[in-house]
Amino acid sequence: MTRTLLDTSFFIAVERRDLQALERFSELLEADDDSTAISAVTLTELLASPTLSSQRRAFYEKLRLRFDVLPVTEDAAMAGVAAARRVGGAKAPDVMIAGVALEHGLRVLTADADFARLLGDTADVLRAS
Repeated sequence: MTRTLLDTSFFIAVERRDLQALERFSELLEADDDSTAISAVTLTELLASPTLSSQRRAFYEKLRLRFDVLPVTEDAAMAGVAAARRVGGAKAPDVMIAGVALEHGLRVLTADADFARLLGDTADVLRAS
């Protein structure tokens, strides 16, 4: 089974009630396994928003209990930097998330097409809706 890392943009798509994102999220929540993780970067991006409602904050804080939260190690940082250099650069949070995925051999489920540039076939980009 291929493990999956959920990107921040995936959760934004869920918040926007994107049907494909909602369906995938429902499947992931129903799975009773450890096949899904989030990075510490994604957790930070989700929880640090100044406009986040208390209800959403509580929901995102519970993600730490449901999914493994993977740190950005030095190896992950360097893997992300190498991927970004190959494609001419990328935003720092995306580089770190990509690096975590590369370090752990994970697919990235995302709504951000830039991950396809960074990760190629290991990026699972939601179709635009």
